[in-house]
Amino acid sequence: MTSSARAFTLIEVILAIAVLVMVMALSYGVLNANLTAADRVGKLLERVETGPAVVAAVERDLRCVLRDQENAKPTFVGKQGSDGPELDQLDFLSTRDGFDSEKGKVCDYGETGFRLERNSEGPDQGLYTLYRRFDPFVDTEPLKGGTLVPIYTRVNRFNLRYFDGNEWKEDWDNKQTNAYPKLVEVTIELRYADNEDKNTELTTFQIVVPLPQ
Repeated sequence: MTSSARAFTLIEVILAIAVLVMVMALSYGVLNANLTAADRVGKLLERVETGPAVVAAVERDLRCVLRDQENAKPTFVGKQGSDGPELDQLDFLSTRDGFDSEKGKVCDYGETGFRLERNSEGPDQGLYTLYRRFDPFVDTEPLKGGTLVPIYTRVNRFNLRYFDGNEWKEDWDNKQTNAYPKLVEVTIELRYADNEDKNTELTTFQIVVPLPQ
């Protein structure tokens, strides 16, 4: 084999490598585009699904409010949270079934509530976690105790208003009003993060829930 033939073979190898590099670059571009599209779809689904799911979690309990005006203590109290006027807290009795893990049985009604706690660390620092409070049995302190279960960690606002049939009120105590509200307006503002440019987006969800009469 001559030296010119060997040189020609080397050129072929170089061209083959160049073609392979181009194919890999194009493949990476397609893969990266697909991953970016999938990430955008995931963020869109988070916005579409998370908000309604959080609101529905609150709605399910409100539609099961147990009226117990005979109780010596208040059994439906909504008030502003300690951190601000739009960081509300609500406690009431609910007929929604619950499970008592200690006694291993389902209870017909119990103490329920919703409240916020500030996130002190981690990526959600400065926002709030919305908790559902549940105690499977009603005791002498129906607005206290139980277990706090986190619902969502990126809450910016949780606001409740109560309609008495004539006007909306910012808080409620069934002992002071001698009644339960007819409607509860739930407003939840969630914050979504964009990891690419570090921007945040606030999205508000609202629903009006009629209480059982």
